[in-house]
Amino acid sequence: MSTTKILLGGVPFGCNNIGDEAILERIVDIVRSVCPKADITVSTGDPINTAQLLSVKTCALHSGFSENEKDDISFLAALSTVDIFIWSGATGLSDYPDTSLACLLAAQNRAIKTVVFCTGMNDTLNPAHFTLSSGLKLTLLTTLNKIMANQINFVRTYELRKERRLRQQLKVVLDNCDLVINRDEQSKTQLMRSNLETPPLVAADPAITLPLQAPNGTIWGDKMMSTLNTNAKLIGICISSQQQITENMPFARWLDEISTHYDANIVFIPMNPITDFEAMADIRNKMFNKDKTIIAQGSTDPRAVAGLAEKMDVIISSRLHLLIFASISDTPCIGIGRGSKVSNFLSEFGFCTAGTTEKIKFDHLSKELEKLFNEKIIYQEVSRLVRLRMHARLNKGIEALSHIINPELSHNTATK
Repeated sequence: MSTTKILLGGVPFGCNNIGDEAILERIVDIVRSVCPKADITVSTGDPINTAQLLSVKTCALHSGFSENEKDDISFLAALSTVDIFIWSGATGLSDYPDTSLACLLAAQNRAIKTVVFCTGMNDTLNPAHFTLSSGLKLTLLTTLNKIMANQINFVRTYELRKERRLRQQLKVVLDNCDLVINRDEQSKTQLMRSNLETPPLVAADPAITLPLQAPNGTIWGDKMMSTLNTNAKLIGICISSQQQITENMPFARWLDEISTHYDANIVFIPMNPITDFEAMADIRNKMFNKDKTIIAQGSTDPRAVAGLAEKMDVIISSRLHLLIFASISDTPCIGIGRGSKVSNFLSEFGFCTAGTTEKIKFDHLSKELEKLFNEKIIYQEVSRLVRLRMHARLNKGIEALSHIINPELSHNTATK
């Protein structure tokens, strides 16, 4: 039997996003579980470490991520040698629509099977690409608005036209994919706004299957281990640097208040070890109770970070994947909205976000925190049921992927 060659791409893997690396690790394992002899190549910004950690081949990111047109030589060369291209990861279709379509279309033009696997879809396309916020075009269209006495909003008309064109392209490319799977129902609903011929399957984020690595001093250092081994409550915090909260000082004061009220230690857990670290160091520096805080550093291994999340009494995060990591161990969590992905995930548990990064609902945060401290067992029971449902959906998605990678399975099933 010939070896099946597979290229994994999607969000910019290898670029200091621990959530993305968790997704990548699990997808590599999923592919190997359904096709043990698969020859896997990963498109990544960190080729050496990715190759060593996952035992895969690597190629450069598409230039839509790296902004280096020379990288396309490596990406397209790798693409031209494979049988299947799998686009995966987070909210790539809404965050990076132009790049995702370029990658998928390049594969389809080479008669390569294309799969979109367990992606999310925000309720808005990336504002950086579809909202005019500055520049000559905005100036000209704003001037036209004034000339026409605002009877026509030329700026909004331009933005809507651009989005409509993108959705038409989404339809064409995704209708030609061999398989499209979303991670939740809300993403499916958003993707169907592009009027796909066949509705996507709904599975779950592959990161929910991530194994946990228990914290130890070698990974996290003695100070962290001392923090974890006290009798104080532990509150894990992650604030994304991609969309920082606008109320840093009030949030710092709120953390001071709860650390005193509950005799709690605050453990900042960056999901980007560089930019999130800096954002949370700024919040920490604004606190009075700095002695009751620590910023996790020492590992970017998703398993280690998920193991650290397990030790928390409650996780509060605007990063989706720290909430997903918490769910693996049924650790209670509270989300701060950043786009629709956090609220989509929490809705599975029957929860809503404590406001957004632009406007935090501190009363909601306080009430939810107290409730989770007092009703942890109830939360864990709900979490286990939610996790079972997610695993069941993911298993169906994996089965569908297996039939694409191993078409003989579908043939054997049909002839029985």
